[in-house]
Amino acid sequence: MPLAVNLEAGEELAYGRLAQGEVEVTGFFGGESVVPLASVTKLAASLAVMVAVEEGSISLDQRAGSFQLRLDGLLSHSSGLETGSPTDPRLARPGEVEPVLAPGVRRVYSNFGFELVAQAVEEGSGIDFASYLHEAVLVPAGARTAAVDQRALGAVGVRGAAFGLLGTLADLVALVRALWVPGIVSQDSLDLIRTPFLPDLAGVLPGYGRMALNTWGLGAEVKGVKAPHWTAPGSSPKTFGHFGQTGTFIWVDPELCRFAAYIGPRAFGPWARDRWPALNEAALQAS
Repeated sequence: MPLAVNLEAGEELAYGRLAQGEVEVTGFFGGESVVPLASVTKLAASLAVMVAVEEGSISLDQRAGSFQLRLDGLLSHSSGLETGSPTDPRLARPGEVEPVLAPGVRRVYSNFGFELVAQAVEEGSGIDFASYLHEAVLVPAGARTAAVDQRALGAVGVRGAAFGLLGTLADLVALVRALWVPGIVSQDSLDLIRTPFLPDLAGVLPGYGRMALNTWGLGAEVKGVKAPHWTAPGSSPKTFGHFGQTGTFIWVDPELCRFAAYIGPRAFGPWARDRWPALNEAALQAS
């Protein structure tokens, strides 16, 4: 079925079907553009964290930083840490940042949290996070172009787990495959990334406002009952993924067995809130 929405200049889109152990790309409209993936990086970082857990370098219930915050709380944005803008120099010292709330009270989206988890991976494995992410996730995933690039980071010393990757549309599709097909990590670990953690928490979904049920797994945002939302209106509540402020996203619907990956023409803004639901519905139907 053809895509019912015309792509604008600068837009790149891939979509397709999922089956057990398989990702079938049925539409690919993209080139070789290497762009900052922004917060979509967090999905790759979550896979790296799960590799470290399975290797025994860290555990999800261990505590990190001066305020002894659990890693599962950090990954699910329920630790109480504030957001932290990409230019905040404290991102290089995330363990020193004091939480603004007690853990488990409200969902507060946090770049600090992911940088602190990355620090824990470094301490547990003895390997710098960018190298760990590359060898443990990006290489086996076949994300050939993706890499943490210091130019994508706002401050010297930031590890890059929150928003540091550069990549192509093909790299985003490779990340979809890594999140769907067990291999880099087990099915149990993949389920943790996409299953709501502390599912009753409220909070602000960046770009969309307060949600009474702001569901997140250990790394991925889960659609749940959020409205308005950036994914396809017809996608299931189990749909998970992430978008980035540079205008990128991936989503995976494990119930309808569909996915999409996207690189936008400009940074996230009101245009994306208006365009993405229709574009994603078209991709869902075309798959």
